[in-house]
Amino acid sequence: MIKYNIGEKKAKGLVYDFIIEQLPNTKRENLCKQTQRAIKIFNLFEKIGTDKIQYIKTFSANSISKFTNEELQKVIDYFSSNHDNSSTEISTTSGLSNHVTEISEHDDNENSSKKENDQNSETDESITTTSSIPLIHTSNSGDKIIEEVKSLPRPR
Repeated sequence: MIKYNIGEKKAKGLVYDFIIEQLPNTKRENLCKQTQRAIKIFNLFEKIGTDKIQYIKTFSANSISKFTNEELQKVIDYFSSNHDNSSTEISTTSGLSNHVTEISEHDDNENSSKKENDQNSETDESITTTSSIPLIHTSNSGDKIIEEVKSLPRPR
């Protein structure tokens, strides 16, 4: 941009024009929306770190792009405040009238449950700590399967 003395707005316009030439069925408005969604996803992963992407469960790119800036900041803050995220999972369920985000931290040694509920007409978020579900299979006892399942708290 600097080399050719072009402003950022003009440069974006040239890039969009080039992409639209390559994809003739794409409208400029749709391309702008897709770019804005991609920026939101990029910012989330850039701030929490690419090593923590694997702990975000059941998020679709669509659901992340629908997060408000406030919701994205809560997820970023959660990962920033928890230094040991090796057992943290984040999941979301997107509905027609509400949006649910759950951040679960699994710890084998801890059997507690913490919940933070922030409810308004469109958002219901909770942060939950639950114990893991161990599954034990003993093949020496005639293929008898022994399962030990601890009850999990249900989100409200």
